[in-house]
Amino acid sequence: MGIQYSNNSISLSYIFVASIDRMIKVLDKYIIKQFFGGFIFALILIVSVAMTIDLGEHMNKFVLHNLTIGQVLGEFYIYFIPYLIGLLGPYFVFITVIYFTSRLSSRSEIIAMFNSGMSFKRLLVPYILTSTTLALIFWLAVNYIIPHSDVKRLAFENKYIAYQTQSSDAHIHRRLNDSTYFYLRVYDNMAKTAYNVTIEKIVNGELKEKVMADKATFDTLTRTWRLEKLFIRSFIDGKETIEVLESKIYHVNLDPSLLIKRWTHIQELNRTELSELINQLQLQGSDARLYEIEYHKRTSKCFGIILLTIVGVILASKKVRGGIGLHLMLGLALGSVYEVIVKFSDSFAIKASLTPLVAAWLPNFLYLILAGILWKKYQE
Repeated sequence: MGIQYSNNSISLSYIFVASIDRMIKVLDKYIIKQFFGGFIFALILIVSVAMTIDLGEHMNKFVLHNLTIGQVLGEFYIYFIPYLIGLLGPYFVFITVIYFTSRLSSRSEIIAMFNSGMSFKRLLVPYILTSTTLALIFWLAVNYIIPHSDVKRLAFENKYIAYQTQSSDAHIHRRLNDSTYFYLRVYDNMAKTAYNVTIEKIVNGELKEKVMADKATFDTLTRTWRLEKLFIRSFIDGKETIEVLESKIYHVNLDPSLLIKRWTHIQELNRTELSELINQLQLQGSDARLYEIEYHKRTSKCFGIILLTIVGVILASKKVRGGIGLHLMLGLALGSVYEVIVKFSDSFAIKASLTPLVAAWLPNFLYLILAGILWKKYQE
């Protein structure tokens, strides 16, 4: 009888464990469903509010250009939505996690999950799976989908909304190859003309040739530069020769697009194009930090989605007197601080105080520390 009793106990234990396992899987599906549903709801709500505000600000310009609602929605706002998601994606996820986790906590559903045998670490699993899925989708979006839509969004803005920016850039230095350097004081993109141009050829630390010209104009058909009013100094075998010319054609491997400070158009570049541009600028000895920051930030923001999800769960899973309102207020504050840190990191990197890689990942590193602190306090 004792052996039979033992077998019955084992059977009952197995049934109990299996039931708990099935229950936890059901809870996983429930959390994932709540997560995705809450994210879509937050996305629709915030995007709708943002579009309404933006439409109110620019309505006079749309009317001025006699644009129909169909044109505004089909040519601008359909591309404005991906831009907004790329800009605030991690923030959307964070607020979503705070809201629905706080709601579960306020209804004592999280306590019920713990009572069913689910540990806090196990509770994090569906959150991490869902946030990782969103992070991968976000990575594809910000690197390849959103840049494509931003081309059309920015084209519409430049045509109907934005004022025309200056068409010239000043004090530009470019390295054409290992020995040739190109300097100019002012570049007019409309006229494809550079003014006060200097070209230097330096071999083994010695100046071999220096060309100075009043201006250089790019010929789009022959892909050459025509320099005018030249003063040429050449150094051969220790002897200096001077030559003065009215004009001369130079076959210089320098595309005019590389003379434009394109920070405002960086959103149009996908990951491949961004990488190629960074390599080109570095080869020419130009400052590529703005582009490097953007390159690294597009990945770090995706990891930030997972990290902010963990912070949000730890923060909102405990039932507090202020309830959902207090959790949301804390979430909005922490999300805003995260964005502020991102902006400060960018500024420090631009001023060369931080490397672009460190600047892009610094907010995540700081919030990883915050997650550790919150986790420790949660265990107390």
